Amino acid sequence: MFPIQANYEHISVNSCPNLVANYQHHGKMQINNNGGADPNYRPNSFNNIIADENNKEPPMELDSNIADWLNRNYNDNHHYTQAGLFFQKALNDLLRKNLIRNIVGDLSSKSQEKRNEIINPHVCHFFHADFQPGMTIAQGLSVAIEENSTIHAH
Repeated sequence: MFPIQANYEHISVNSCPNLVANYQHHGKMQINNNGGADPNYRPNSFNNIIADENNKEPPMELDSNIADWLNRNYNDNHHYTQAGLFFQKALNDLLRKNLIRNIVGDLSSKSQEKRNEIINPHVCHFFHADFQPGMTIAQGLSVAIEENSTIHAH
């Protein structure tokens, strides 16, 4: 058996009569405009796409305990630890420099319209993982860091 390729539904014979709208493009079996310049990831800051909370699975009762949807980002600050350790311990100086250069280069290319909306949260993520790359990336992007900022390195 051959695995199903990401864009198979774009081929006419495989097409649904209704529009297929997903973020899978830039891959094999591409036959149209390849999604143009649209991002191929979700969530993103473009096109004002917001997750519909009505599609959330309803809670269910299990032996008198309620199991509900878990918002992993609520009151959970541990997801920066591995990224910080990776930067500090797994990368050598050259790899750290290249990683920061690539991040600054990519984030510098963002349009002025969405620049702050995209760049500011990213810079905060890097500060949470490790202060040094956070500061270097902020400087590379000309982001002003206030002295009494709530950003703390872990």
